[in-house]
Amino acid sequence: MNSLWTEHFGSEATPPRAARGDDLRFHCESRERPKRKGKLLKKALDARGYGVPLSKCHDLMARMYGFRNLNDLYDHVGLFRRSPSDEDVDQAAFERRFWWQVDKLTEFGVSAADAEDVVDGVRPTGGAHPSHAHGIRLASGPSAADFGTR
Repeated sequence: MNSLWTEHFGSEATPPRAARGDDLRFHCESRERPKRKGKLLKKALDARGYGVPLSKCHDLMARMYGFRNLNDLYDHVGLFRRSPSDEDVDQAAFERRFWWQVDKLTEFGVSAADAEDVVDGVRPTGGAHPSHAHGIRLASGPSAADFGTR
């Protein structure tokens, strides 16, 4: 289990999973975010020896955003307001997102430990600035929008 989870909840805690009927779709205002995060996903998976093609990484990112594939995600771009980043949701929502994303990678064949590390590093629904690491909300300072995450 990753260090973030253990640090906050202990090794005995059960990670929260999405319940049937939960809408975990992450809506984007443009195609740029999923494309950029897909490239980061590819780098992270390549670094762990998975060698996944970029097109598959983009589809995986779309699945992590709650869509069937990248074309399905693109069909929804701009139809809904942008979903809040991890830094802008409560801890419970952050945890559901995190474990949903881990589950999508493990369904693809990534080991559970690697999936946790990849999601923690890529932060598919999080801001890009290092001070926003691990979904921790900042009491003050720049927002995720200031760092090109929209």
